[in-house]
Amino acid sequence: MHSSPIRNLLSIRATLAAALLVAALFFAACSSSEVPVDNDNDDAPDTGVPEDTGDDEDASDDADADVDPCPVCCPGDKQCSADGEAVETCNEAGDGFEVTETCESGDICDDAECVPEPVCEPGEQICDGSSSILTCRATGTGYTASNCPDGESCYDDECVSGGPTGLLCDDASDCAGGFCRCGEDESCTLDQTSYCTSQCTPGSCSGNELCWQSEETDAAGYDHCLLPCGAGACQLSECKDVMVEEEGDIVWRSACLPQVLKGIGDECDNDDECLSGTCDQDSYSSITHCTRRCEVGGCPDGTACVDLDGTGAWCYPECEGSQCTFSISCSTRSTHDGGVADICIPNQ
Repeated sequence: MHSSPIRNLLSIRATLAAALLVAALFFAACSSSEVPVDNDNDDAPDTGVPEDTGDDEDASDDADADVDPCPVCCPGDKQCSADGEAVETCNEAGDGFEVTETCESGDICDDAECVPEPVCEPGEQICDGSSSILTCRATGTGYTASNCPDGESCYDDECVSGGPTGLLCDDASDCAGGFCRCGEDESCTLDQTSYCTSQCTPGSCSGNELCWQSEETDAAGYDHCLLPCGAGACQLSECKDVMVEEEGDIVWRSACLPQVLKGIGDECDNDDECLSGTCDQDSYSSITHCTRRCEVGGCPDGTACVDLDGTGAWCYPECEGSQCTFSISCSTRSTHDGGVADICIPNQ
């Protein structure tokens, strides 16, 4: 039985259609694996501008992360100014400090704060007179006073055994400073009251004591510490002017001394009893007084430095009107420093 031509043609078409379908599916599969498909915007027109995928925003974030928020300092940080007189605060940009507080007078900047300026080193001790010692507080802003124990005195900024400067003594063992002037262990020209002291150089005496620049006189014997007049602890009876050195200059200060010692302008019998080491033996008068050459160092209050005869300037007692200590002439004369003064001078 033979097939009809029509049946055969349909069969061939069906076979070709199946083959085409298989081929189409095959190429579709290949295309989907090699070419990405934009499923979110299939219908969008092609403008030729690359699509913004968000990568630029991520790059900006990374750049911001690289910016240092504290290029010089961190905003709000505080420090003291270089001169220690102000508080400085880091500005908002972090590129520098600005003064935000100026410390008041008497204050300084410490640890980025204005605080009272220290006046001493914490724990430091100094003598306050002969029997009291001052200890610097932990804050350094002041001292606390305390008395030395019985039998001790403040010497060289500590409490030690013995009596203070100016106390009557018999020998060096009685004295905190280690010296009893004209005591049993010292030889003195004059029969004078012995007193506690210590050898000194300018500025080395304790507290407000004075270092007597003795000019190697017999009255002094050696440079030693004296109490200033009015200190209260001195057991000696006289107040006399002596030379001391302060900041490199010779000045005169009143000190507590034994009565037998004579100050400039006082009547004297010999050089040994004069604090200056010179008793004026002027030939014009039988009355003599303690004096000194005064071109350097000058004279104490109540006396004037005058050159009477061109041979040198000496200290002479000053007078008012006709009153002179020695009942001699009161005369106006030129002083060594170019001024004028009324002085007691010998009758010629």
